[in-house]
Amino acid sequence: MCGTFGTQQAVDAVPLKRIGDTEKDVGALVSFLLGDDSTYLTAQSIYVAGGSGVYR
Repeated sequence: MCGTFGTQQAVDAVPLKRIGDTEKDVGALVSFLLGDDSTYLTAQSIYVAGGSGVYR
């Protein structure tokens, strides 16, 4: 249960049904982009949005 009024509605609007974590979600992407596994990745826009842009 979320403590702040409106927070549960925001969580419910995200397809993954949770609020993103800056270290676990965004940090993991940044770590990947800075590492050797992303050397073939060019000119991409990557959205860390919990699936919000997948469907409407």
